[in-house]
Amino acid sequence: MVLPPRTPKAWNGRLFNVDAKHICAVCSSNAPLELPKRLDIVAFNAARAFDWKPLPLFQIMARGESDYREWDKLLTFLVDHSRVAVINVGDVQLLLKPPAEENEATKKIMKLVDVAYRARPGPAKRPIAQMHPEYLTTLSQTHSSWLFGAVAELIDNACDAGAKRLEISIQMGTLKSPEVSEVPMLCFLDDGLGMTHKDIVKMVSFGHKKPEQDDPEQIGRFGVGFKTGVMRLGRGALVLTQSKETRSMALLSTGYNEGKDVLEVPIVTYTRRAGRMDIDTGLQTLEDSQKHRDVICTYGPFDEYGIGAEFQRLAGETGTIIYVFDLEKWGSSFSLDWNESDDIMIRSRRVRSRPGQTSPEVPLDYSLRAYVEVMFLEPRMIVSIQGKKVTTKCLAKTLNSTWVTSATLMGKPVQLTLGVMELERKRGNCGIFLYWHGRLVESYKRVGNMVHSAEWGRGVIGVVETTKLMEFDRGRVGVLNSKQGFEDCEMYAAMEKWLGEEADKYWETRVEKLTTEEKEGLAPDKNWVQCSKCLKWRVMDPEWHGQLPDHWFCYMAPYKGSCNTPEETVEDGVVTTKTSRGTPVRKNTRGKEGSDITDSSKPLSRLTSKTTTNSPKVKRTSKRTKKE
Repeated sequence: MVLPPRTPKAWNGRLFNVDAKHICAVCSSNAPLELPKRLDIVAFNAARAFDWKPLPLFQIMARGESDYREWDKLLTFLVDHSRVAVINVGDVQLLLKPPAEENEATKKIMKLVDVAYRARPGPAKRPIAQMHPEYLTTLSQTHSSWLFGAVAELIDNACDAGAKRLEISIQMGTLKSPEVSEVPMLCFLDDGLGMTHKDIVKMVSFGHKKPEQDDPEQIGRFGVGFKTGVMRLGRGALVLTQSKETRSMALLSTGYNEGKDVLEVPIVTYTRRAGRMDIDTGLQTLEDSQKHRDVICTYGPFDEYGIGAEFQRLAGETGTIIYVFDLEKWGSSFSLDWNESDDIMIRSRRVRSRPGQTSPEVPLDYSLRAYVEVMFLEPRMIVSIQGKKVTTKCLAKTLNSTWVTSATLMGKPVQLTLGVMELERKRGNCGIFLYWHGRLVESYKRVGNMVHSAEWGRGVIGVVETTKLMEFDRGRVGVLNSKQGFEDCEMYAAMEKWLGEEADKYWETRVEKLTTEEKEGLAPDKNWVQCSKCLKWRVMDPEWHGQLPDHWFCYMAPYKGSCNTPEETVEDGVVTTKTSRGTPVRKNTRGKEGSDITDSSKPLSRLTSKTTTNSPKVKRTSKRTKKE
């Protein structure tokens, strides 16, 4: 390199020459901070302007023999002009002192140069709070009472991304730290829109501004779901995501952050152009991206080649893969049990505590397959667990003797569907399933006389959508951020009271009058099946008794139609029972249409209720959800 003329003004630039050729690298044996490979000189100031006594010092020198000549030219410049080179490194400012003038230039080549350091001067900084790694443990306690609440957070994210397919499975990976070992991982793979760099930063960041308006098409809202979910399931999570124009990976790991004072989440983002993957230097330097990539490969379950192979699972399309590793333990084994060939279970098999609950048999509390079956009010995503498709169902469409009632609670409309399920009657279960944004929040909620009697309401299941009820002013909603319960508010109390009244009325007027034989022969009013292509729900021919394949399409029996046909809706009101010989018997239990009721003596409810039951009638409608 050739230095500019030896004047202070001519060399008031970077530690690079005019053609951007890198000059000598430096090293140090006692530096108090990590020196970057590139030191930028921001100024040359007069040496006499500095008071060196209060400043701490360390020493640097040229790194290699090829750097000595450039190093000598810089030091000679400092000596000849009695100048100090000023270098900024983050929040620290380094001051290169000129060597003693009596030394000859040839002796300066190998000389260690004193460097003083101090806090970088500038305007006073506003104090900010930083996230300590221990906060990850605090987050994991959000779903401490139920492990599937954490799994649901990751399913919600796939649903919000517009995924039509989601695969949940246990796979094996290899961790290097603290020692090389093969470990099981809980894997979520979806075909959604994927995430851009901005999206993934938002997901791994801790909270964000809530939307001003409640979007009924989006479940995620609070900005903590991903973190609370993965930290409850394990001690680390690797995210691989691909959008139309980017590919990103991120690592949230307690192992990597152990011993740190500030939580770090390494992220690497590539651009996708014409089949090429290049580091997006507009978001990060090549040096930072390489550092983050090394961390992800060291503390994650895959090396660089393994990560590339995992991205191939997306087949060039958009989507996201999340691997949760270092899984939570239950005693000496894992909290999750995947010994069942097509299911993932909670090892403890404990039933969640519910007021009035007496039955120990509630599969959705410990079977992921059973939970996913009814997790969504109108399932629009094909979910597979351990390689086998989950037979999801619209719970309200699987009931017998369906009864629909509506009301206005505190000025907001609400509708409740009640019915009987023979399987739940045998188990001794009953209660209301409460959905919010189409996602299950509370299940088997006992209301009315169900709370006080094990036999009252046995087999009765209710379904209610609470989105409008739980939407308050300025975008606030009445659901907890765990999405496993509701706020204790006036609206919830009014709804609870109304649900109890309607459930008691249904039991007294409809179910209690059925004979024992009729109760034992209950079957759903209608049988529904979902197309694996268009995701529409079709009514099955009641005379068809074959077995459906895991992946059923509209052109197959018993529907034998087209995906272009609008989805059916059914107005229910028929009890279907069987005789002892198994012959279906249809019994019309259609009642009189109820009248509007306004009860001023019950200010908490402030309700206007209307109950309707209708004869079976199939309607053709073109209504579809946004996700279709």
